[in-house]
Amino acid sequence: INNFRLDYVLNVEPNEYMTACNFWETVEFNRNLYGNAYVYNQMQGGNTIGLWILPTDEVQMLCDIAGIFGVKNAIWYRWTDRRTAKQWLFSSEEILHYKSSISFDGYTGICLPDLVQYHIDSKKYSQEYLSELYKNKMMGNKVVVQYDTENYDEKKATEIANQMQRFSNNEENAGKWIPIPMGFSTKSIDMKLTDAQYEELSKMSSLELAAVFGIKPNILNNYDHSSYSNSETQQLDFYINSLMPILKAYNQEDTRKLLTGNEKKAGTRLERDTDELFKM
Repeated sequence: INNFRLDYVLNVEPNEYMTACNFWETVEFNRNLYGNAYVYNQMQGGNTIGLWILPTDEVQMLCDIAGIFGVKNAIWYRWTDRRTAKQWLFSSEEILHYKSSISFDGYTGICLPDLVQYHIDSKKYSQEYLSELYKNKMMGNKVVVQYDTENYDEKKATEIANQMQRFSNNEENAGKWIPIPMGFSTKSIDMKLTDAQYEELSKMSSLELAAVFGIKPNILNNYDHSSYSNSETQQLDFYINSLMPILKAYNQEDTRKLLTGNEKKAGTRLERDTDELFKM
């Protein structure tokens, strides 16, 4: 819109401590991490003069059903500053509330990391499994020593097992042959990476993460099923399927809270400029 005041706040300097780039990066990070991002709209004479990010984990959304604060069924935002224990109460018109794309009630967004915690844990366990294999010099978890059962002696068997364990853990002997007495044979009992489908599990985790955040796997460097003919086509797909729903939500919230009543009645709408995405 032809509004220098609003254009400068949104695109150059939302407040005296941040540039627009830093500001919107922080808002988007909070929106994804907590499921909600809250921005205080500082106004003067009916016009926006500054935008301030509120700590998401310190803001509580309230619904005043009884009209205690003057208006029934109104939504309020209470910010409790942990450093000073002071509280501020804001009306819904004063707060820009950016939600994640998933919500159970339509008022608050769901924290995306919570949805993928199971997959993150699975990834962590697979990494621990791989680390354990490296720690064991990739020799497997167990080695069975086979020999004549007629000469079986429990004390002797324990001594042989301890000797082999010390030999395999010796850094000088790591990766080398382990000598065994005549008449003995060994067999490794382990689960190889191929048996554990380690690669498939890693890919599945990346696919599930991409699905939760609404992005294509190629953004996470998974090109197994990529069929883009050029970077421009890939960028267009990223815009249509990933960025457009997010930008649409931003645009609607900004239009609701930042434009005056007359501007909205005149059909004015706020939209993000996406031309930068397609500059070659």
